[in-house]
Amino acid sequence: MSIINHMVSNLHYLGTKVEEVKVKYKKHPQSQPKQCFNNAWRHVIDHPGSTYVLGYYMYMGQIPIEHAWVKEGNGYLDVTLDEKKIKSSDAYMKVIEVPRELLDEYVNAKQHAPDLFALNRFLGDKSKKRRS
Repeated sequence: MSIINHMVSNLHYLGTKVEEVKVKYKKHPQSQPKQCFNNAWRHVIDHPGSTYVLGYYMYMGQIPIEHAWVKEGNGYLDVTLDEKKIKSSDAYMKVIEVPRELLDEYVNAKQHAPDLFALNRFLGDKSKKRRS
């Protein structure tokens, strides 16, 4: 967990609180391999009330890979990874649940779904514009 805290320490505009969450698997019909950000965004578009989540998939419990998944109701779903390839030592570390309004604003401006650092930069730029 300390490696994740170090990795998110520069995400000043996200107000991050790292938390391990349990995730179930449900492939979106249009999911593409290695396209977790777009897959999660498509799922949110197709399922009103779901939330775009950014964080890290901890491969073998040790190797952090930036990843996106969704929250539906009180549970989390990975719409990209194949459940058969997941190991019991793997974990999901949630960094932020992105509010729908912010997700829509980002996608409208950038024409793609955000990762953690792009979203942080976007919020930083917005903050600087407000101050000037």
